[in-house]
Parts: sequence; C-alpha cells; structure tokens
Amino acid sequence: MKQYVDGKEKMETKKPSTAALRMKAGAAYLPGLRRVRAEREISMRELAKKADVTLDTVWRLETLQRGAEQKTRRKIADALDVGIRELRKTEEDAIR
Repeated sequence: MKQYVDGKEKMETKKPSTAALRMKAGAAYLPGLRRVRAEREISMRELAKKADVTLDTVWRLETLQRGAEQKTRRKIADALDVGIRELRKTEEDAIR
C-alpha cells in the first residue's frame, strides 16, 4: 500500500543494518584474526584473556559481526605478537 504525505507519494527509505548501526567511526574489521590465531595455536578463550577483552568480543571480531576500535585492535595485536596490518589482511592478501 502506497503512503502519501501532502498529496505526494512517500519515498521508502531503507533502514541501516544492525551491524552498521553498531559500527562506530574508526572501527575496523579484522579479517585476518582467525588465520593469525590459528597459526599461533591459541584458543579464542586464551586470546580473550591475554588481550583483556571478552570472549564474545573475540568471537564477534572473528566472525566479522563487528569491527574493533583502535584500542581493541592494539590489545589483540599485542596479545598475538603481530602488527595490526596483519590482522587486517584477508586470506587472499596473506597468500601474496
């Protein structure tokens, strides 16, 4: 059913996704996190403890359900003894 405002057809606008709403400015996804963690043979739980973040945070970052702010990126990179750039690499980038 079409909706009208002041005699004109109202345009429907798409709502941003929940993930987009949660993504804060300056947050970045870490597509290489799972690969690096697996290479280091460290569990999600161990990484969470070592990086002083929640297990849920590690899981959400690995599954790309949320991005990490600079402080969190640094904590995770330090815990894995790797640079942030390595965590930002996709699997394709890592092969090159």
